[in-house]
Formats: sequence, structure tokens, C-alpha cells
Amino acid sequence: MTPAYGARTNSSPLDWQTAAACQGEDLELFFPSGAGGASTAAQRKALAICARCPVRDQCLSWALENRADFGVYGGMSHKQRREITNRAPGTSPYAPGTVGAPKPPADEAKPAVVPHCKQGHELTENNILMQGKRRRCLTCETAKSQLRAVA
Repeated sequence: MTPAYGARTNSSPLDWQTAAACQGEDLELFFPSGAGGASTAAQRKALAICARCPVRDQCLSWALENRADFGVYGGMSHKQRREITNRAPGTSPYAPGTVGAPKPPADEAKPAVVPHCKQGHELTENNILMQGKRRRCLTCETAKSQLRAVA
């Protein structure tokens, strides 16, 4: 009987790739050449495949650690990953000077209210995952990923 994924004793650091949903898919989807509508459509298809991948988190971690400059990894485009890697450690994606940071009103004080996700988790600088211009709750995304891995 084969042990479940993650229970292997002599596993390589990249063994997660064998469980990836992209195995056997056309590489052009994940690394589209050119620009425009065809490239955007291919990227959307790649992101849809990543959305159902049981090892998406490992893939994204690998891409961030190895600074993968091109293609779709872990459900993020190279531009989305660049936003994460270019941000200084421990800073909020909405820190002043970062891409997409809202400009504070000139004469108004900042509100003391901390935003929350739909599930009620606080969206602090340590609990935000940026996907494009959208803020995602890291707690909710981690829970979703774990549920996908179990299913």
C-alpha cells in the first residue's frame, strides 16, 4: 500500500509536483508567448487549473522562493508574484509607496477600524494575501487550500 502524499519517508523536496493538476496540460497555458487576448485567455485557463490543484501552496512557495520570473505558478501570474516579492518583509500590501496603496486623505485622520473578511477575520498586515488588486484573507485561503487537499 502506498502512503498518502506527504507521508513518504524518502521524498524529494519537489515530490509535490507529481500531484500537481497541471501535469499533462499544455505548457503554453502556463507560459503563454506573445501578448493580447490569446495570452490572457491562456492565463485564465491556467489559473482555473491552479484553482483546483491540491499542491497550489507548495507551487506558489517554490515560485516565490526561487523568484520564478515568468509563467503561472500556484495560482498567480508573474506580476502578482512580483508584487509580493518586491514588498519589504513585514509590511502591509497597502503600506505607503507600494503598488496599489491607497493615498491617505490630506486632512482626515486614519480610522482606527480594522477591516474584516466575510468570515470575520481581521485583515491585518500579516493576514492579507494580494491577488492582483484584490486583498484576500490569508486565514480563509489557507483553510480553503487545506479543504481542497483533503477532498
